[in-house]
Amino acid sequence: MNLALSAIILIILLLPGAVAIRAYYTSFKDKESGIAIPFSDLLFKGILISIFLHAIAISVIHLCNSTFSFNLLFEILAGKDIYASDSYLSSYFIEFIWYNILISLIAWFMAKGFKSWVRRRNFDINFFSLKNTNYWSYVFSGRYLDTNGVQGTKAETDLIVLDILTNSNIIYSGILLDFNYSASKDELQNIILGSTYKRSFEKEGKDENPEHSAGIPTLIPGDVFIIPMSKVVNININYISISEL
Repeated sequence: MNLALSAIILIILLLPGAVAIRAYYTSFKDKESGIAIPFSDLLFKGILISIFLHAIAISVIHLCNSTFSFNLLFEILAGKDIYASDSYLSSYFIEFIWYNILISLIAWFMAKGFKSWVRRRNFDINFFSLKNTNYWSYVFSGRYLDTNGVQGTKAETDLIVLDILTNSNIIYSGILLDFNYSASKDELQNIILGSTYKRSFEKEGKDENPEHSAGIPTLIPGDVFIIPMSKVVNININYISISEL
């Protein structure tokens, strides 16, 4: 039996784990799901999940007295020569494909359900092993406030206002509208503000702890203002509740 075929079969068997990992760490509509995860972690978790799902599926198949031949599958994975008719192999192949499609669909919905359960209870922000969102999304969405020991809650936050100091000694202040994060590089790329003001930032005094003063704020025309992270020195974040204003 061709070893290449054995490798292909093995990859297909590991597919449910990969589908579950993909479902947990990504989303079609939720931008904050982007997160950089080491390949070794993904591989290890994917293998464990695949073994777990296949173990459950095999147990169910045996309980249902199915005629699916696992012995043939093991022989293919071992690279042994298989002596069987083309019609039997074709039928077996179709059953095998449908089996993996079903397991992959179950893995997808289970992962999405588990992710929803984790997020509702804020386990993902309080337990590192369940983290499924990048750091900047936690901070800029207000979910950071729901972390244990942090004052305030996301539910009480109506606006997030940023004061951004740039390397040109200018402070830009505005309402956070959006941001762009690169999961592949694991870094924040830019920040998008609305109703943005700018003011100069100057140091006064020559002692070890100089006071700081800012110039007169000036409104920047336009609907949005984009600041690349390459220009940012630091960021001050204000979580604002309109009811408290």
